[in-house]
Amino acid sequence: MTVARKHLINPEITEYYHCFTRCVRRAFLCGIDGLTGNSYEHRKEWIEERIEFLISIFCIQICTYAIMSNHYHLVLKISQQDGAVLSDQDVILRWGKLYRLPGIVELALLSPQKGLNKLIISQFAKKYRARLLNISWFMKALNEFISKKANKEDDCTGRFWEGRFKSQALLSEEAIIECMKYVDLNPFRADITDNIRRFKHTGFGLRLNKASNIKNFVSFEDVLNNTSQLKITFEDYSEMLLKEVDEWSKKLQDYSPKSGFVLQKNKLTEAFSSAIGDSESLKMWAQKLGKRWIKGISASETLFRYSPPKRSASSL
Repeated sequence: MTVARKHLINPEITEYYHCFTRCVRRAFLCGIDGLTGNSYEHRKEWIEERIEFLISIFCIQICTYAIMSNHYHLVLKISQQDGAVLSDQDVILRWGKLYRLPGIVELALLSPQKGLNKLIISQFAKKYRARLLNISWFMKALNEFISKKANKEDDCTGRFWEGRFKSQALLSEEAIIECMKYVDLNPFRADITDNIRRFKHTGFGLRLNKASNIKNFVSFEDVLNNTSQLKITFEDYSEMLLKEVDEWSKKLQDYSPKSGFVLQKNKLTEAFSSAIGDSESLKMWAQKLGKRWIKGISASETLFRYSPPKRSASSL
């Protein structure tokens, strides 16, 4: 049975989510068309530029991302702390950069300290603040913009994306790191690149090239300044990725039909459904959704078998 998005994305349980969406009919609408030979690789830059713009407006941060030829992945964090410190005027001004404000709000902003205007601003700010913390609105602002721009370029109408985005709640720090690894290694596993350091359209590639200039990205542990959101250094994370690349390459060399499952076991979008975490956190998530069972429990026992002690994602 379909579950409402408001139950699948709940920042009171976890602030971290894996979101992904595909082009209609899985066509290579952001890559090279196999039939015509036309290249649409430039659309990947559209998506990156739009993401950079949106995270400057929304109270949502990026852990990592990967833009492929026919789909993309985002690992997002809802930053409730950022949303709480914004003034009502800041909230409305941010929202006004995305969508046109009602005339009554524009007039109220001209004299914001007047009693009635202050009330109007407060009421609309409450609604817009909730939207700035809402992943569904973030994804809408991303997908709608790209689809309109691509349709205009192709001089056509109709769907660009196959449907609404899909999301997976990340229920522990281990789940966040595993999901980030899965996303950053996606181009390598898809045989798009043999060197993850050179592939531009991932969060890992961006961090390598713009290490000191990235804004609104979830930070790795900084041992010198003792500040972090993820309890792992970027150097350690890089080593984990490169180790995974070596292991994956060996599996490909040793591949046989009987070992096919080994090659696919880390495909998180298929092994898990609406959440990723250890078996206990998945069972708790299922209870929150009013279900007695949830897909991914057996996969979690394999994936997190050798993980260190768990911390909930909400405590990061």
